[in-house]
Amino acid sequence: MSNILNIRSLRDTQQKHERMDYLDSLRGLASIAVLLWHNFLAFFPGAVTSGPYHARFLEKHLYHSPFAVLFAGDFAVFVFFALSGFVLSIGHFKKNFSANLTSHFFKRYVRLMPPAFFSVMVAYFIILFGWKYNFIVAQEDSSWWLALMWKNVSTNMLDAINYGLIHIWFSPVGADASYNSNLGTLYVELMGSFGIFLVLMLIQYFSVNFKSRLCLYPIILVIVCYLSGGYDYFSFFCGLILADLYVNKPGFFKINLFCCWGICAFAIYLGSINIGNLPTYNHYIDPLFRSMGFHPLSAPWSFGAVVLLYVVLSTDKLKYLLQNHVLVKAGEYSFALYICHTIFLCSVTCYAFLYFTKHFSYNISVLLSFSLTLPLLLIFVWLVRKVDIWAVNVSRKL
Repeated sequence: MSNILNIRSLRDTQQKHERMDYLDSLRGLASIAVLLWHNFLAFFPGAVTSGPYHARFLEKHLYHSPFAVLFAGDFAVFVFFALSGFVLSIGHFKKNFSANLTSHFFKRYVRLMPPAFFSVMVAYFIILFGWKYNFIVAQEDSSWWLALMWKNVSTNMLDAINYGLIHIWFSPVGADASYNSNLGTLYVELMGSFGIFLVLMLIQYFSVNFKSRLCLYPIILVIVCYLSGGYDYFSFFCGLILADLYVNKPGFFKINLFCCWGICAFAIYLGSINIGNLPTYNHYIDPLFRSMGFHPLSAPWSFGAVVLLYVVLSTDKLKYLLQNHVLVKAGEYSFALYICHTIFLCSVTCYAFLYFTKHFSYNISVLLSFSLTLPLLLIFVWLVRKVDIWAVNVSRKL
């Protein structure tokens, strides 16, 4: 009975306040999944290669099971994209397009750029002072991913400044030629945001009603997938569609609890799909998607992210669980954690790992290096978050 009252209280609170804290929690969980995934790639590379295995259970069995969703970093990125499309759109549908959308293009760049640029400059000085310990660890544990980071990076400060201010935002970035490989997704984030604003502007300009929009959305999705050659932007525009439905057709999100949990399980299954755990998928679907120019695994990740967002929006009990204060706080720090943890991993964590391997076994060294440097990472995240808050405040004033 108390749970029912809590859920009703949550619904009443949401009606009074537009902010959806449970979406922040979902974003926070996604950022933690990316953090775990990159540490997994760094120290247990047998999961995505033929070996060697440093922790056979983790690399051979856990990675090949649906539990892989717990550290499914690629899937988490698509969750970010779907959330961005939803959050950037819902306010305009609620207010019936009363705001001026033109300024949003520049505001989005101002909102995202400062913390990303700050992380680039930190990475630049790490490279300049020779604190790149990822290469030494990569030689010891055969991590192909660690060997990619900072492989071909200029030590010219002007190149770093250009990279942080312009390059990552207006051209695709490869992980083997970047100061911060995590920032490679920001090109998609910015272009996807611009696409959302463009569609919203066209809807506003031509006064397209709700029923007409529903007819146009499938056409938009097909065009987006065809022009982008993949599903990165598909998640963005599905987020926009869900926002429109959430405001103008709330009945679409009223399904029974049993169906919600079943759909949630399906979303988790799609998110857990990877190269190792579904050979039949790779055998039959891979050639089809590659022949169309799509990355074969981006399809289930993208669909899974959209389905997961739909389930969260449809389930009051799940919303209530995601209202946990710690998870909400993690969501507030999610962007800062996402953009800074890799450069910390490749410097501080790798340095600690090299120290501990002189005294302990491999797996104990991994555990110690991750857990004992975590407080330092949180301090770093806190500093980046300060820059992030400043960027938010500046963008709101424009």
